[in-house]
Amino acid sequence: MQSDWNHSSDEALALVGVTGTHGKTCVAHLLHHILRCDGRVTAAWHGAGCCDGEVTLGASVERARPELITRWLRTATLNECGPAIMELSLDAHAQGVTSVFKPEILCVTNLHTTPLTSFSSAAAYRKQAERLAAELTTEGLLIVNSDEPGSASLASRAIGAVLSYSLEHEADVSVQVVERHANEQIFTLTIGAESQAVRVPVSGDFYAANCAAAATTALAFGVDALTIAHGLETAPPLARVLRPIGCGQEFPVLIDAARSPESLRQALGACRHFTTERLLAVVDVRPLRQRGRSVATMLAVAEAAADRLIVIDDQADDQAGTSQTTFVDDRLAAIAIALALAEADDTVLIAGSPTQAAVSGESDEQIVRTLLRRRHEQELQVMPRRKAA
Repeated sequence: MQSDWNHSSDEALALVGVTGTHGKTCVAHLLHHILRCDGRVTAAWHGAGCCDGEVTLGASVERARPELITRWLRTATLNECGPAIMELSLDAHAQGVTSVFKPEILCVTNLHTTPLTSFSSAAAYRKQAERLAAELTTEGLLIVNSDEPGSASLASRAIGAVLSYSLEHEADVSVQVVERHANEQIFTLTIGAESQAVRVPVSGDFYAANCAAAATTALAFGVDALTIAHGLETAPPLARVLRPIGCGQEFPVLIDAARSPESLRQALGACRHFTTERLLAVVDVRPLRQRGRSVATMLAVAEAAADRLIVIDDQADDQAGTSQTTFVDDRLAAIAIALALAEADDTVLIAGSPTQAAVSGESDEQIVRTLLRRRHEQELQVMPRRKAA
């Protein structure tokens, strides 16, 4: 299958914007890797890094000021990049970022209820997405998620070409999950009449949808299905996207950056698919409180999906715990409680993992590994006593 979209100039950068509520960083990261696997010199700017075609640096989309973007695009052009991929939030669009980065291809992951943004309502958020999509010309390409009503609704307004992807419906690119585990999932990727089996190191529908979005965008550049599958399989997993931590324990432990109700729902839903016993979750509501947001929805999502919940809250002393939910004001204590409660075949999800080592000078992964090693040492000390008894 080939896309109807054609880049208007072989000499200029082909600008690709990835927008939506969730998945922008992941889709941009996956797409960057696929295009590089196809032998293309590619620039990228997203939450996990910035590449100008030669040098790759850590990046923050919050620092995507127009003058920095202009400099990045100029350097990418000098480095003879073909595509230039940018994570394009609707907040950034409202602030005028498309005055210097006007995408020819726009990939819309999803448009869920109002996230942690500056928009006053979900309606205002969706309206901003419509404005961004409307900036595409007749030569542009819109890529939508057929499974998500907000994204799919933009297709009817498009004046240029449209490609769709789906996990549930017929689409230009479709994904069907075959098998899931804590540290991987296998799915079939179908592009037109061609299908490829793909094994990726992150589980969950949300990640499968991100893979489909990246695959559909790569298709627009004429990348073949085999190369797309190879790119998806070999892309390094992002550090805080359902990252499994193993120290020989009898239960999976995963770290995820989820800090909003929707991202938490996705992470818990992914864990539920491979959990055979209890699902224990550590949830940090402090970022919500710091932004003046209600924590009620976050707690409702967690309590509906998790069997045992440990909530990190600066107002823990004012919260009434239950048999299902424990409130603490310290992240290290919360992680320790969850790991102490876990038994064989349970799953532990540690959500809201910070970008920096903010707890006792250690990252969540370091803390988890230390606690698991101590637990293992204690179990080894107890075993001889049990045998003697």
